[in-house]
Amino acid sequence: MRTPDEPWRTLAAAQHGMLCRRQLAELGVGRNRVRNQIEAGRWVAASPMVVSTTTGPLSRDQLRWLGVLHAGPRALLGDLSAAEVHGLERWHRDEITVLVPQDVELEGEIEGIDFKRTRRPLPLMTSRLSLPTMKLEPAILHFAAYQHSPRTAQGVVSAAVQQRLTSAAALREWVRLMRPLRWAQMFRDCLDEIEGGATSMAELDIRRLCKRHRLARPARQVRRRGADGRTRYTDCEWTTASGHVVVLEIDGGFHMEVEHWEEDMARERSLAGQDRIHLRSAGAMAPAEGHDSLAGGQDSRITTAEATPASWESETWTEVAPEASTWAATVPRTSKRGRPVDSETISASCHDIPTGAPRALASASLAAKRAASDASGRVASSGVNSRSRSPGVRSRETPKRSMSQTSMPTPITAMPSPPARYSTVTDFARFRGWSTS
Repeated sequence: MRTPDEPWRTLAAAQHGMLCRRQLAELGVGRNRVRNQIEAGRWVAASPMVVSTTTGPLSRDQLRWLGVLHAGPRALLGDLSAAEVHGLERWHRDEITVLVPQDVELEGEIEGIDFKRTRRPLPLMTSRLSLPTMKLEPAILHFAAYQHSPRTAQGVVSAAVQQRLTSAAALREWVRLMRPLRWAQMFRDCLDEIEGGATSMAELDIRRLCKRHRLARPARQVRRRGADGRTRYTDCEWTTASGHVVVLEIDGGFHMEVEHWEEDMARERSLAGQDRIHLRSAGAMAPAEGHDSLAGGQDSRITTAEATPASWESETWTEVAPEASTWAATVPRTSKRGRPVDSETISASCHDIPTGAPRALASASLAAKRAASDASGRVASSGVNSRSRSPGVRSRETPKRSMSQTSMPTPITAMPSPPARYSTVTDFARFRGWSTS
């Protein structure tokens, strides 16, 4: 026996569990029933217009239904979202695209769904799928016509033909039906080249390259029987004057996948022969319009750089003084070989200390101070501790201190750890414990 709930259950199963409130009302499910189901947690309000009869995250199919149901009965799944439903591969976009008539008012936006308004006759473009979806050809051309890059636009057109989802003739007819269409002439030229044998953007580039530089056009999609007995088709072939055949295979991005890579190697082995020269090129390496290596200029992917030596290679330093046993035979030394072996650097030279240095250093220090005082030319008062030219004797201008004696440095027996780095003789003497007053 049929229950009152059976009609909506059947429709919900066909629409991946998604129902709009209009459909529920037509099936006899009132607003109070819908509200009770949502409050009980059995249904979820996916949008102001659509409810989900399942709980949890929405799947890709449910998002598609959510978009078209929220936008109303005249909306269609469009662009790459529609092409993906028709089977187009390697052109996936996370965002769902829904085309909406210009006069339709939407109640709120939905995250992950892009509603695009259009004045085009959507009923003419509607496919026979249960999900309201654009036909493949207008979906491809509508997406391509609004791209910023002509290469992207031509790439998706050639991909639809390469994957055998449609034909160049069908796309050309829709270019006529969708007038006015942006880049219509470019699409017609691209379809002409596809009919001539090019099935990818890389092959289109090769064809244009040969035309630009007046090279012989290659034979496209040449049928060959391999050594394994299978029928193969090559991308481009040139026959040379010597009778050899140059075969160029242009690999798209999907050829980098493991299963395709192994298949390509087996294919190349089966077609190998003494009179054939096989070349392979990744699709990304095929020269683009205006950027080919035959143009005579530098390739846009090549950058010329001049190596500059590191800054530390030009720095100089003085090495640390050696042990005390070799001080007498050591002189300051600089190097430019790179970083020193012990990784220690100093900013001033180190001086070797000869035997009997304490008294000599003290005398030299005192003499330097007297010379500086005499050279200054200032007039000293009678109380200033000025010195005469005789070492160790006070000037006669200071009679109260004429009998005083200058203290002499007394060496200290306790010596600190190995010598460090010093900038003057006085600093070094002070570090060694020799008085310099």
